[in-house]
Amino acid sequence: MTSNRVNESKQSVAAILNYSIETGKRPQIINSDYTKNDLSLAPYDMSITDAGACGLETSLTREGFCRVSNIVDVRDIPTSPEAAEQYRSHLVPLMLELTGADEIIVQRGSVRRQAQLNATLGEPVPSSIPVNFVHSDFTAKGALQAEARYPAPSRANIRRKAMFNMWKLLSAGPTNTPLALCDSSSVLPEDIILGDSNLPDGTKFETAFFRHNKNHRWHYYSDLTAEQLLVFKQSDTDGNFPSLVPHTAFNE
Repeated sequence: MTSNRVNESKQSVAAILNYSIETGKRPQIINSDYTKNDLSLAPYDMSITDAGACGLETSLTREGFCRVSNIVDVRDIPTSPEAAEQYRSHLVPLMLELTGADEIIVQRGSVRRQAQLNATLGEPVPSSIPVNFVHSDFTAKGALQAEARYPAPSRANIRRKAMFNMWKLLSAGPTNTPLALCDSSSVLPEDIILGDSNLPDGTKFETAFFRHNKNHRWHYYSDLTAEQLLVFKQSDTDGNFPSLVPHTAFNE
């Protein structure tokens, strides 16, 4: 349930975002079929700053998200395993430079579409509809649970681990379902509702849902293009840095 109206300054929109409600029952995402999700949601009217229109500079170490240039041909990613692998390889040096990490491991991505395509198409990259409720993919516990799905790091005794999402358009922008990102520093521990994300192979990892907080600071990029990339934090073992950046799709 989303709607929005542009204010006079053209630098923000008022959108209805779907937050979770505490019911005493642990929320569940069913990744194979979102219609089977077990969630209790309520719509709230929130102001979303157009970070692109107002020239706002954000960072991974302050708000927990940023936009970077990422010029690469991505048109064949949904249909070509070779193109998808080439793109993942392209992300490694970019993320090394952006984060200052010693090593980057890129997991297989997924394609978000307005409607779920027929599974018989046999797409090499998983496809699903946009997620239109406020969430963060991992908690600290969930990140540990998900590590088994990644290749092992090249060395032991790692000092710090962090997880990031990388999100981009696969067609020329603007999109009518932008991604809204919440400033991590505006999120309180009591805003978090713990739940689970259930994968088709039967495994699951802990996911964060969020209670409504009127002080959440939301942002989006109305001018996002396919030559740009949104990067945002999902977990970090160093508590001095942002983690759990809430995000949700909404209709513009």
